[in-house]
Amino acid sequence: MSRPERPKRVTVNDLATAAGVSIATVSYVLSGRKGVSISAATRAKVIAVAEEMGYRRNGLAAALRTGRLNTIGVVCPVNDVPIHELQRQTYISNALLALTAAATRRGMNPLLFFGDFASHMEPKDLADGRVDGVAVLSGSGLEDWVHSLVKTGLPCVEVGSAFGPYSVFPDHREGVRLAVRHLYELGHRRLAYHAPWPNVTAAKERLSAFKMETAELGISSEHAYFGPDVAELLHRKMRPTGLVCFNDSAAVSAIRTASKLGLRVPTDLSVVGFDDDLRAVSCTPMLTTIHNPMDQIAQDAIDMVLKLVQGEAVEATRINVPTRLVLRESTGPVPVQVKPAT
Repeated sequence: MSRPERPKRVTVNDLATAAGVSIATVSYVLSGRKGVSISAATRAKVIAVAEEMGYRRNGLAAALRTGRLNTIGVVCPVNDVPIHELQRQTYISNALLALTAAATRRGMNPLLFFGDFASHMEPKDLADGRVDGVAVLSGSGLEDWVHSLVKTGLPCVEVGSAFGPYSVFPDHREGVRLAVRHLYELGHRRLAYHAPWPNVTAAKERLSAFKMETAELGISSEHAYFGPDVAELLHRKMRPTGLVCFNDSAAVSAIRTASKLGLRVPTDLSVVGFDDDLRAVSCTPMLTTIHNPMDQIAQDAIDMVLKLVQGEAVEATRINVPTRLVLRESTGPVPVQVKPAT
């Protein structure tokens, strides 16, 4: 039995003949090269012929010609965190999914770098030609590493930190403002801010926003309470009636702690989270929270990387993506009588 004939690979020469143009014109059109005078009609004709003939571009050859791999690195520093702990950090999985999807939508190949980069990966390892640029997820202890990466000249955009010149964030200020104003409108005048990790960039920015907003409203606030457990805070004689948390994980933990102490949410204590991840709708009561627009953040970060790779001007070096309040069940009117924790 004879083997089926392999379909002939369509070449640039074939396209040039079919389109009635030069080989150079076809090459210029397919490579997307700028600064070459080719009419829109000719470009459209070449592209139409390429699609009709089923032309497949040789990615390796294109990389050799242009010096670009059409690949974006997605860098996720985890500082040797055990895998079972990572599985609980939905922010990381959501961010990685959003960034890889955004890169794919822009026709780029996402390449994931996942590990303790501060110790095990030198910035020069990324800048050795394996990627065109990188999007870096925020991580503690990463400042010197990012600075070293920027010095290599490799285009780098951070998501959630700003150690280098280019970054994309959710709008922390507006998100916290919405949370505080929501509690204020419900009658709460004693508020607290809770974050498990004080040194994370986002935690600092949200604390600063909390201080500004409570000061502007002229209300009593526990400016910061750091640590994994809010039991000590809730045991205070003048405990807060409203709690703004760094993220949904901290908010869910606070609700569980309040329940153990005999406090009902939202009857005795109102709680607001930040992120709007899966935990917000899977806990009881369901969580009022600030929606963190990760899909838009990822798209903005990838678009910024591509502009830097292509040498285009970047209008803003830091982008704040709008957030919004999502009302659910964990907030309610201030209690008439403040119930002490037991």
